[in-house]
This record gives sequence, structure tokens and C-alpha cells, in this order.
Amino acid sequence: MKNVTANLILLNLSMAIVMFSPLLPAPWQIVGCGIGIGLTIVFVRRYVQLIKAQKQGGAMKITMNLPVEPAVFFKQLQLSALADIRTHTGREPLPGSLRGFSYAKKWPNGRQARLQITDMEPNKVYAYTLATPQDDFRVSYRLVPLASGKSRLEYEESLVAKTARGTANNRVSGLLMGWFRKRRFKKMALKMCQS
Repeated sequence: MKNVTANLILLNLSMAIVMFSPLLPAPWQIVGCGIGIGLTIVFVRRYVQLIKAQKQGGAMKITMNLPVEPAVFFKQLQLSALADIRTHTGREPLPGSLRGFSYAKKWPNGRQARLQITDMEPNKVYAYTLATPQDDFRVSYRLVPLASGKSRLEYEESLVAKTARGTANNRVSGLLMGWFRKRRFKKMALKMCQS
């Protein structure tokens, strides 16, 4: 939201340059008008990109460097997935057989969902979808090894509502809570590195 507002302010300023350039002395009129038109084009394009990104709904991307190798972080993801499966199904699948694994999740408040692990490549990728009656939630973790035993985490989540009202709710909550969710995720990721 902040980027869109700032871009709109800059767009208005660039259009003001075009409008007031005729008030400048003769040689500067053309220069002022050219600069104003150029800036207006740049800011209109940027504004359109920001609006398109906003319309994606509850999409969130986070890229951060981790102080551990991909194997360490991936092991924590895998242990978390296995614990969740054990809690909701009572089963204990082998870690190598998690890709494609699907199960029903039930929360104490009565909500239900179906979770399916869509991708699992050891030390590289972990992805799942969580389908509820209202939304489809997609999450992916991608790990890239870096020098000196560190790694880069590329986290992406998207929330696709099944109704227009749900889409509107997701946009509003994404705008209001996005910063807090990113901050909480980064803290959780660093904590997982310490475990």
C-alpha cells in the first residue's frame, strides 16, 4: 500500500511538471515538458505493475539468507511435516515417500482442510497445498546453497479465495497484516535454524 501511495504522489508531481513547464523561460519549456512526460510514463508503468501485483490477492514472497546449510533447514521442515501427519492421521510415513501424500487436517475450532504435499526434493524444495472450503493456500520453500555453509531461502505463499467476498477479505487482510506476517515468518525461520 505504501509503495502505491508513494508512486501516485510521484506520478502527480511528474504531471505537474508537464502542466507548469509553459511557465518556464523559452528554452526550458521544452526540457521541462520532456522531463515531465518521461517521468509520467515511468510512474504510470510502475503504478500499473504495483496494482497488478496487489491483485494477486494474498501472495507473499520472502527471500532471506540463512546461517545454516540447506540440509539443516530442510530437516526441520521435514520433521515438522512428519509431526503434523502423525498428529492428524496417526500414521508415520517414511520421509522419502512424502511427495504426493495427502491427509485431512482438523483444528480444535472445527475448521477442516485437506493438505497435500506437492513437491519434496531433499535439501532443495518443499511445497504443499492446503484446501479449505473457502480458500486454496499454496506454500513453497526453495533452498539454494551459498558459500561457507549458508543458504538462501525463497519462500512463497499464495491464497486464492473461492468467492469474490473471500478475495476481497484476503486483499484487505494481506494489506493490513502483510508486514507482521513477514516479520513473524523471518523470526520462525531463524529459530528453525537454531533447533
